[in-house]
Amino acid sequence: MQRPNHTLELTLPRAGARGSLAQLGRWPMKVAFYLLLVCGIGASAWAADTSALSITIGALHEIVAPEGSATAGSRWIEFAVTYQNVSKEAVWIDGYSAEHVFYDLETRPDDKHKWISYGLVYCGTGAGRHEIKPSAVHHFKVALPEKYRNSEFRVVVGYFDSSKDTASKRAVSDASKVTAGRKANNPLELTSPRAGAWVSLAQLER
Repeated sequence: MQRPNHTLELTLPRAGARGSLAQLGRWPMKVAFYLLLVCGIGASAWAADTSALSITIGALHEIVAPEGSATAGSRWIEFAVTYQNVSKEAVWIDGYSAEHVFYDLETRPDDKHKWISYGLVYCGTGAGRHEIKPSAVHHFKVALPEKYRNSEFRVVVGYFDSSKDTASKRAVSDASKVTAGRKANNPLELTSPRAGAWVSLAQLER
């Protein structure tokens, strides 16, 4: 008589096959055990992939590129972004400051299409790696050209578990839709008129 090994085997009863009550009773138990094993492994994998950063897309409004810029006069839709370190350990982010981080935007026409990187490029001058402590909350803004109206986008921020790490992890926001409507005779929200900053229609008129 062959001794059973410890390998989990699922043998389905063939049509017309005979078996004792004990054999038939053990088969559902094997299936249940297998499902619990798979679910347990899956849950562990999902937990391991949890991001240390939570990214939220907030208020939006239309802006116009200022004179002298590469896209002068073009309309853009600007979004407020908030991110928080929701882990128990500090993380590090590359950028010019904790409020001006290096991020990427990914866009798609709708949920039937794949995400495509918008392809942002940053200058390394003045950039560094900044510590984001547990529970710390920071804000920055992102903008997309008007042609992306009614498309979906999401914000991607790379972060590091250590200031010396070379491989980053990805924190990704939920998908948001580019839907900023025009309001006649209602000045858009003003942005601080610093060098190189985006400005509203009302600012350009003044």
